[in-house]
Amino acid sequence: MSWQKVDDEMVILDLASSTYSALNGSASVLWTAVVGAQHGATVDGLASALVDAFAIDGATAAADASAFVQDAVGRGLLEVSTH
Repeated sequence: MSWQKVDDEMVILDLASSTYSALNGSASVLWTAVVGAQHGATVDGLASALVDAFAIDGATAAADASAFVQDAVGRGLLEVSTH
């Protein structure tokens, strides 16, 4: 998998499936937080990244982070671990 920031979007290329995804500004913030996490990212940590980047309330950030994770898992971009 390869990714690159292009203007306000993050473009992700899944080489195994030859598909790409373009992420908007908030999803780009979340993707950057995921790939920058040394020991795995949490939904709480992702929500904090959104609060920091956009000054939104915690409940909205948590809902958005959770939706992002569910969508990314559904697309095969992320795997969820229970550890």
